[in-house]
Amino acid sequence: MGAFERYPSLRRKLALIIGNDEYNESYNKLENSKKNANDLSASLKTINFDVDMYVDLTRVKFHKHIIEFSKKINDGDLILFYFAGHGFQFNDKNYFIPSDAEIEVDKDVELFGIDAQRTLERFFKKNRSYATIFILDCCRPYLLKNIEKSKIIPNIPRNAHWGLNAYTVAGGRGPGSTFNRLHFPKGLFVNQNQAIFIADSSNHRIMKYNRHAVIGQRLYGQRISGYRLDQLNDPSNVIFDINSKSFIICDNHNRRVLRYFHRRRPYVTTITENIQCYGVAMDNEGSIYVSNAERHEVRRYGADEPYGVVVAGGNGQGRRLQQLSHPTYIFVDKDQSVYVSDSWNDR
Repeated sequence: MGAFERYPSLRRKLALIIGNDEYNESYNKLENSKKNANDLSASLKTINFDVDMYVDLTRVKFHKHIIEFSKKINDGDLILFYFAGHGFQFNDKNYFIPSDAEIEVDKDVELFGIDAQRTLERFFKKNRSYATIFILDCCRPYLLKNIEKSKIIPNIPRNAHWGLNAYTVAGGRGPGSTFNRLHFPKGLFVNQNQAIFIADSSNHRIMKYNRHAVIGQRLYGQRISGYRLDQLNDPSNVIFDINSKSFIICDNHNRRVLRYFHRRRPYVTTITENIQCYGVAMDNEGSIYVSNAERHEVRRYGADEPYGVVVAGGNGQGRRLQQLSHPTYIFVDKDQSVYVSDSWNDR
């Protein structure tokens, strides 16, 4: 039995700690990465780690210290690597973002980022450590320079504040089927008059609540589930198409998406069917976007796209960036970028 096995305290313990806060763009600056790096460094030193700690590293210095640290590693060492700062994923690879990165589009990440997998492989290149602990504390996304602030959070300034106290605008009296109650409400939208339209799923209906109204109006559905065109079964979402003055409804358990014209003589058409629809959205050209939770994809239905075109997911269920897992609610911004609630991936 070797000395390390008999006396574990003799094993060398090496740590490389990096914390980046000061990024070039003000909206990418962080507040706690350097503090976290300092705190971890201090804690590791109390248990006899030999710690190399650096903050706000540029790309050149980042590479330099990784190479220097890897040369220190001997067979049987216990290695800990910790990075706090911005990270980015592109083409199924993870990257650390150095403090001087000038990344305008996602492809730039390959040029200016530090490949996390190659960093890990470098630690094993010459000598095998006893164990390697690799910690990535990447707290929030790195924002690309060519993305407008309105695209990040549409029309909401970064310093916006909301009131701490909310008030109920619909339902709130426990589950029920009367017009002042809801039962498992799901998707909703608010029109320009601040009327609220709600997919009241367990009541199998679409409800409308005018501003400050306590009692709602049943817009569509019969309160009991059914497959007739005047019935719904667990509707999950509703939006309004202002151009055709019609409602687009995800009729979830009936596996169809409907277009409902609320007129003196109302009528309904089917946009698509045999689909586990959950979310629905529309872009400024009138194309309809529908999330299919069963096929883990989002499709766009335009005037010349009767079968839809996959715009997100569609590569099987999974966690990769080109995959989704049970997508639900969706949003399309003015640039036709699609935002997806990727529910089973918790993102």
